[in-house]
Amino acid sequence: MIPFPVPSVFRALWASPSARRATGRAGELLATYYLERCDIPCSVVDRFGVDIWAQVPDGHFFTLEVKSSSSNAGSYCPEIPSYTFKVANKKADQFMLICLDTALFRIMDLATLNRRCPRGSMRLKGSYFTEELMWEDIRDLKARYSFSGGL
Repeated sequence: MIPFPVPSVFRALWASPSARRATGRAGELLATYYLERCDIPCSVVDRFGVDIWAQVPDGHFFTLEVKSSSSNAGSYCPEIPSYTFKVANKKADQFMLICLDTALFRIMDLATLNRRCPRGSMRLKGSYFTEELMWEDIRDLKARYSFSGGL
């Protein structure tokens, strides 16, 4: 897996609104890549408070909100990277949390997100994001929406 480049020199520049939009768009495109790679047809959309519409085999759609973050290692504990996600809008069916510096993600449904993130922001340890858990989340997503076949 090729990690997404995150130069620490530019971290301060990412605080601007345009940089946050670009970071969000990079996460959306990476999410679309993974979904399409796993035979889940989808499109990036800019309406209705969600980022991606994905089509299920019966022709219906589910919505996905993508939240992107890069490691803030060194901010809290240099040895353990952590990722902060801000989730104010909770309108989607599914949520994908993407670590841009490792290109790993986790997927959770709205109920799980509300349980884990009741206040709109959460910090997760880097160990929460592994390739094995990432593919397990994709398998669970495909099973939930009745996709056939493997990865």
